[in-house]
Amino acid sequence: MIESLGITEQAMGMPIRASMDVVKIGTVSSGDVWMDRHAYESAGVLVLNRIKLHTCFSGPVQSGLTKMIVVGMGKTPSATTFHSAPTPQMKDMLLEMGKMALESGKIWAGLAILEDGFDKTAELHALRSEDILRREPELIERHRHYFPRLPLDHINVLVIDAIGKTFSGTGMDTNVIGFRGCRDGEDLTKPVIHVIAALSLAEASKGNAIGVGLADFITRRLRDAIDEEKTFLNSFTTGHMERVKIPATLRDDEELFERIAWRYGEKGWIVIPNTLHLDTLYVSEDLRDELSANPICTIDPEPMELSFQNGRHQLAF
Repeated sequence: MIESLGITEQAMGMPIRASMDVVKIGTVSSGDVWMDRHAYESAGVLVLNRIKLHTCFSGPVQSGLTKMIVVGMGKTPSATTFHSAPTPQMKDMLLEMGKMALESGKIWAGLAILEDGFDKTAELHALRSEDILRREPELIERHRHYFPRLPLDHINVLVIDAIGKTFSGTGMDTNVIGFRGCRDGEDLTKPVIHVIAALSLAEASKGNAIGVGLADFITRRLRDAIDEEKTFLNSFTTGHMERVKIPATLRDDEELFERIAWRYGEKGWIVIPNTLHLDTLYVSEDLRDELSANPICTIDPEPMELSFQNGRHQLAF
């Protein structure tokens, strides 16, 4: 997956040393804390990551430099320790494990990236190691300003063209769909979406379909693209197995749209490319007036129609 993003030794102009070999650096209440052996044996580490809302929990520090230090550099063993904490306590465990890793003296500094709603870099913040835990809460609040959201709080049907790890760590961003899929965690209150359908799995995910269980319906081509071993390992490490349960599977896009329209009606639909790129959305015609009144939305004057072969349903977008 990393190679599909263009991160290769040739592109970077330097060796890439990656393995699952780790060194134990301490113990917290939910287990041991580990660090990548290459990082531990180096003179020092510069940590790089995006600052984002986490898909499982809320807290002063979520996805960012601390999580990269704890879970990214700690590989599967530290990820297991982190996710062994009950979901409501994960925010505290992240801080506890992060403090221990920073006290090892191996982290020299961090570069925090804030991206805008178009998946483009908006801000860069260089942080000294001793400032990472203090500054990350401020940066997560700045990130909220950029975070892409759906323009409605109540949606009947949301269709996602593609899910995958390149769009979110959970395939589809739970902060966008308003549903975390964590049995023991606090869920989100909005948006409220009645039905979620997913059509495909991004090729760059290399078969990892974590998050597929957040959908109610999928297509056969998405199901056939799933690498069960990769998907299982990712979800098993986090402990949230609900996210990989296989939804009702329909033959193709046409049958999926038709069945959902027959059962849940033809109003209140939104179709998006994925949960990361929300600059262009397709909505059912009945939402036109409501979205026209939204100052962040621009309505294309040319509507489109989606018709099915048997003619029983025709959705206007």
